[in-house]
Amino acid sequence: TQSTWGGDYQYISMIAIRTQDVRFVLREIRNLKNNILLDSECHDFLSSHHHGTPPYMCLVRQNDVTIAAAVESSPRPLIISECDAQVMELIVRDRLAFSPQITSVSGPGEASPTFCACWSALSPNVSFELGMKQVMYITTLEELVLASQPQGARVRAVTTTPEDIQILSSMSHQFFVEVGLRFQTLPLSYYQKAAEEERAHFVVDENQTPVCLVMTRGVTDECVRISAVFTPSEHRKHGYASYLVGHITHMWLTQRGKKSVYLFADVNYPASNSVYQSLGFKFATYFQVMLPQE
Repeated sequence: TQSTWGGDYQYISMIAIRTQDVRFVLREIRNLKNNILLDSECHDFLSSHHHGTPPYMCLVRQNDVTIAAAVESSPRPLIISECDAQVMELIVRDRLAFSPQITSVSGPGEASPTFCACWSALSPNVSFELGMKQVMYITTLEELVLASQPQGARVRAVTTTPEDIQILSSMSHQFFVEVGLRFQTLPLSYYQKAAEEERAHFVVDENQTPVCLVMTRGVTDECVRISAVFTPSEHRKHGYASYLVGHITHMWLTQRGKKSVYLFADVNYPASNSVYQSLGFKFATYFQVMLPQE
């Protein structure tokens, strides 16, 4: 851990190998604008749901108040908060000192393009492109609207059997490829953990074939993230995703006591956005995922 002063700002960066490091960052980011994803990522680190390197974390403080933050554990993107260009440059300089390599950057509003512009200015041989623009949606029990159950379909939790884990891994990989998240490569142990904690569910048809997948992660005291929703192309247009997303959201809001559930949708997929809106998910903000150009 190191603490450095840059003009009027103090920035603290660390490789968080201890749980108390992550808990310290969690306390510091609680008042940042649109901090829900940062909060979820930190809780994932505490719960060992990440399977990358120990997380890099950076805080920028002014007058003893945290005004910006970044967290990252490869292969996941670096998550950056909103801040002005001067503060962003401090974070970029610190992250470059940590490593000149980066897989992707995500943040609300213009945070990630601002970060990438600063990075390219300081490291001119690296340029970035927009990988995905996402809408963050969020809902509560009062706002949730459940979809009807497709004929012959039922929900079941993914089990820890080798067959289920392989199906879960395969469907997740198809999801990552389809949405353009080329940096995501997760080991089977990640899916095993998700199954053990009942954070992965299938819809199965009348033949007991998995036809839709929903995974969750980023479980905090008050909310949870739906991190993957995928229906293979041959099983689409049957209402499986609407039914499963609604079912899992209701489960977390009732049986598991969360106040809200959130998810992301690519702005280029109007059908997905329409589905989530029909289930009572409301717009929260935009996120942009930036990728280094190959």
